[in-house]
Amino acid sequence: MYKIGFVILHYMAYDMTVKCVNNIKQLLSYEQYSIVVIDNGSSNDSGNQLEIIYRNDEKVKVIRSDQNLGFARGNNLGFSYAKKQMQCDFICMMNNDVLLIQDDTCQRMIRSYENTMYAVMGPRIYDSIKNVYPVCAPIQKIWVYQIHRMIIKIELLLSCMGVNTEKIIKITRKILGFDKMNHQNKRENMADVMQENVILHGCCWFFSPQYIKMYDGINDETFLYREEELLYIRVRKNEWQIIYNPQIEVQHLEKIATKTVNANNKQRREFIYRNQIKSLKVLIMEMKKLRKGGKLYE
Repeated sequence: MYKIGFVILHYMAYDMTVKCVNNIKQLLSYEQYSIVVIDNGSSNDSGNQLEIIYRNDEKVKVIRSDQNLGFARGNNLGFSYAKKQMQCDFICMMNNDVLLIQDDTCQRMIRSYENTMYAVMGPRIYDSIKNVYPVCAPIQKIWVYQIHRMIIKIELLLSCMGVNTEKIIKITRKILGFDKMNHQNKRENMADVMQENVILHGCCWFFSPQYIKMYDGINDETFLYREEELLYIRVRKNEWQIIYNPQIEVQHLEKIATKTVNANNKQRREFIYRNQIKSLKVLIMEMKKLRKGGKLYE
C-alpha cells in the first residue's frame, strides 16, 4: 500500500491549521498517511502550541523554522521530511486554509496516477461559498510576464511616493492590455474537464512517485508568488504530465498568507509588489532557459 504525506505550511493562523489537520484526520478512509506541519517562523507562539497539541499524535509531525522562509522553502522543509524520513510515495502540498471534501481522496489520487502517470496533479477547487475556481490555461508568452513586471514596478514606485495608486493602476493596466491578457489566461468553462499541461492553482498540489524521486520540493528561488508557473516549467522541462483532475475536490477557505505579514496596508501592498517583481524575474529567466530547448510552448 502506498504511503501518502500531507505537507501543510503554517504561519501564525493556529485555528486554521488545526482545522486543516483535523479535517484530514477525521475525513480520510485511507490508513497509510502522515501529516507534516511546518511552522514558518510564526512570532505568536502558535508553532509551540501546535507542537504541544500534536506531541503524542503518531499521524502528525510538527517542524519549526526559526524564520519565515517563504512559501517554497517553507513547504520544502515538509516535502523533504515526508520524502526522506517518512518514505512517502505520494505527497500532497496544501495550504492550511484548504479542506479535503472526499473521504477517498487518497484512493482517487492513486487511481489517477495509475491512469495518467502524472508528475503533478491539481484538484477542482471550491471557494468559501462553493464557487469553482477557473482553470488556468497553458503558460503565457515571456513578453506578457515582462509587461506584468513593468506594471508592478510602476505600482511600487507610486506607492513608495505616497500616491493613491488605485485609479492610476486601473488605467495603466487597461492601456497596456494586461487585464485582458490575464482574463484570457483563465478557462472559465473548463472546470469540469480533465486537462493536461495546464498551470495548477498553488493552494493544493499532488506529487507522484515520479516527481518525488527526482526532487525534494519545488523551485525555491522565490519567497512568494509565481510558484505555479515555475512548477509547470519544471514538469515540462522533464517532459512529464501536469494535470488538472476535477474528480478530486477541495475547498479553499480564504487567503491568509500575506494578511499576517504586515498590519499596515501600505507595507503589505509594497511587500506584495517587491516579491512579485523578484518572482517574475526568476520566472522570466527560467522561461528563457526552457525556450532554448523548444519545450516551453508545446
